This record gives sequence, C-alpha cells and structure tokens, in this order.
Amino acid sequence: MYRAVSFDVDGTITDEKLHLNLEAVKLIRKLVSKGVIMILNTGNATPIAYCLSRYIGCNGPVIAENGGVIVYNGSVRILADRDRVLNSYTTLKRMFPNRVRETLTNRFRLADVSIKTDLPLEVIASCLRGAGVAVHNSGFAVHLMDERWNKGKALRLALELIGIKKKETVSIGDSMLDMEMFKISGFSIALANAPEDLKLIASMTVDMPGGRGFCKALKSLFRI
Repeated sequence: MYRAVSFDVDGTITDEKLHLNLEAVKLIRKLVSKGVIMILNTGNATPIAYCLSRYIGCNGPVIAENGGVIVYNGSVRILADRDRVLNSYTTLKRMFPNRVRETLTNRFRLADVSIKTDLPLEVIASCLRGAGVAVHNSGFAVHLMDERWNKGKALRLALELIGIKKKETVSIGDSMLDMEMFKISGFSIALANAPEDLKLIASMTVDMPGGRGFCKALKSLFRI
C-alpha cells in the first residue's frame, strides 16, 4: 500500500490557466483523512508553496523551488546555494539585457531563480557552462537551479524525515522537472499534458491533463 504522494502544482493540480482544481483539493483532503502523507513538490517560491500546502490541507513536508528548499515541522531548510544561481542570473542579464527578466516571485525565492526569456535553453546552458547551475523550462518559466539539487533528491531527504520508504511513495507530475522525483518513487504517474519523455519513464499515464488527470489517476490507484 502506498503511504505518500509527492505531487507538482502548476499543470498538475491546476489547468493551463493555473486555476486550482477544486476536486483535486477535495481528493487531497480525503487522502489525508485516510492517513496518506501528501507532499507538495513544486517549482513555486517557498512562501507560495508553504501557504498553498496549508490552505489545501496537505500534511507532509513542502518541497519548493524545484528541490532547493524543504519546509517541515516548523523549520525551513535551504538545500541549494542561491548565490551561485544569482551570479549566473547576473551574468545572463549582462549578456542579454533586453531578453532576460526575472519573474515577480523572485523577490520571495530562497534557492532558485525563475526568468522569462525568449532565449533557447541550449544558449542559456552554454553561457552558464561550468557555473554549477542547471537550466530547465517548466512550461511556465525558465528556472536556474543549483545543479546539485532537484525534486528527486529533495524528495529522498523528505522521505527520510518522515520515515517512509521510496517504494511506498507515488509521484505525479507533468513536466521534465518532475523526472527525478519519478525515479525516487515506487510508482509514478504522468498526466496527459506531460512531454513524451516523461511519459516513457512513468509507471502509469492518464488521458486527462492537469487537475482532472490528477484526480482520475489517484482515484484509480487508491480505489476511492
């Protein structure tokens, strides 16, 4: 029996407009009532992720900023080195002053940097090669991250904190940023709006996107 669910937010429990699926919220609360640990695992800024987790009724650690931060048991644990990420953003901004801008949430971030840009990821990665920074596109923003941390490594640490084994954990998501948490989990679910490369490594795929797919998959898996 699975004891924990690690899930993304944008495109996973929302629609393409980032509207939260209310049925997904009800399902999360129902699973919590049955003793399942619900772990929000997102690229969102830490205060946003923490508040969202509280308001929708999650009961597990909060993994924010693509694995750069864990909030658990009243403490905030910053895993990533944001200085190296900020230095990389400064370099990129200096090279392309009119093509790179930070998102509104950067002022609240503790670990990564999210930007809006029309630059190809390959160009950004080439410019920052050797800086110790990973570059990913979530579909909603481009993230500059400490390459030593990701959603999977943070999930492994979170599971140790709560005493749950990897094989007892389900992960569900919709972007390549979710790939590493899929690898850590005993069972993984890719939604219809996920890229094909993510679907290929998933234990299960569903034919619905976003919050609707989230609900369909977990209702089937937990038989509720």
